[in-house]
Amino acid sequence: MKKLTIAIVVAAVVMLIVGLAVEGLGILIGVAPVLLAVAGLLLFLNRRSGGHRIPR
Repeated sequence: MKKLTIAIVVAAVVMLIVGLAVEGLGILIGVAPVLLAVAGLLLFLNRRSGGHRIPR
């Protein structure tokens, strides 16, 4: 779960930088905050559960 959160944060930051740098890719400016919100939610839920994994 931690790797997924890190991957989402990295993707969101990259999209935000690219979206700000290139005006033609303005859709990325809208997508990046959504991905950051999802990553924040995952991080919050992971910390709230104490980081425990569900046993298989």
